[in-house]
Formats: sequence, structure tokens, C-alpha cells
Amino acid sequence: MKIFLTEERSIPTEMIFKLLSDKNTPNDDALPDKGLKLEKERKLVSVFAQGGQYGTRSSIVITIDIHGKVYFEERNFDEDANLTKKQQYQFQITD
Repeated sequence: MKIFLTEERSIPTEMIFKLLSDKNTPNDDALPDKGLKLEKERKLVSVFAQGGQYGTRSSIVITIDIHGKVYFEERNFDEDANLTKKQQYQFQITD
């Protein structure tokens, strides 16, 4: 997903991470049919998947403003969805 905004209209990084941490699942009849058991489909279909050994382990947000300033943040999670590490970097893109 690409979102292009002007300098006056930007999305806060925390709001993007909130979207990436969405654990909501659709109703069973809206789940994709991938040949998995229903219980497993429920665990894996959300934006932030939780399923024991399988699930979301990191989320990354990268933003670039109109002046070429780059912001990169990665958040790592354990199998219980607890935040275990956060890394942030900022740099300037030059010609």
C-alpha cells in the first residue's frame, strides 16, 4: 500500500503501527479457503497474525518526506505478541 501525502498532511508513525497491529478477524464465512482448518485460518488471517510458532514477528514503517528525510522503524515481537525490540533510523536522501 502506498500513501502519498503533502508535508501538511502526514500520518503519524504510531497510527501506522496501530493499523499493523490489528488482530481482528472477519466472520468465518469471509475467511479465505486455503485448505487449512478453520481454527488455523482464524489465527492467520488478521493483519497481525498470532498462531504460536507462526505469526507476525516484526512490523516495519518507512516514511519519506518531500525533502528526502527518511524515517525507518522496526518493531520485533515474540510468539505471544510482546514487543521485544524497537529500532529507529533516520537519514537524508541526497542527490
